[in-house]
Amino acid sequence: MIDTMPIDDWSVLFLPALLFGAAITFLGTVVGLIFALVVLLPAFLVWLWILARICRKAGFSGWWALSTLFPPLFAAMIWLLAFTDWPGRPRVEILPPRR
Repeated sequence: MIDTMPIDDWSVLFLPALLFGAAITFLGTVVGLIFALVVLLPAFLVWLWILARICRKAGFSGWWALSTLFPPLFAAMIWLLAFTDWPGRPRVEILPPRR
C-alpha cells in the first residue's frame, strides 16, 4: 500500500491563493494579447507606412521600411538616408565657396 502524506491544515489555505494567482496570470496574458492586437499592431503598421513614404521621397524603394524588423539593417538605412542626396532638393553647402 502506498503511504500518503497527511494534508496539513495550512496547505489548504494556500490553495485559493495559488488558484487566484493562476487566474490573474491568465487574465493578464489575455489582456496583454488584446492590447498588442488593438494598439501595438496598428501603431507598428502606421510606423511602417510613414517610413515607406520617407524612403520613397528619398528615392529608395518603400520596401526599405521593413528594415525596421532587423535593427542593424535599420541603423544602416538611417545612416544612408542621412547622408545621401535626396532628389528634387538643392544641395546645401555649409561653407561658402572660396573666392
